[in-house]
Amino acid sequence: MKDRNKVLGILAFVALFLAGVMKILNATNLNLGSVGTVLQIIGELSLVLTVVIAAHPFAKGLKSIVWYIIYWVLAIIAVVGVVYGGVTLI
Repeated sequence: MKDRNKVLGILAFVALFLAGVMKILNATNLNLGSVGTVLQIIGELSLVLTVVIAAHPFAKGLKSIVWYIIYWVLAIIAVVGVVYGGVTLI
């Protein structure tokens, strides 16, 4: 449990830090090109992973296995959505 909290703290800090940096850069109209895109993806991915890791014990503790399966489906969709954000897959 202690390791999970440490990972959650690191991921949350990275998400907040990168979100703040990107907001400041966008406010100054500074375009970083592909570097900015990569930083934004890393920030969004760390935010999604923080939520997915934090929600896991709750989903696992539910009485019905259906909710646990729904959790995993939504977690995969969220991560894939961040990585392939604007890409049309079909």
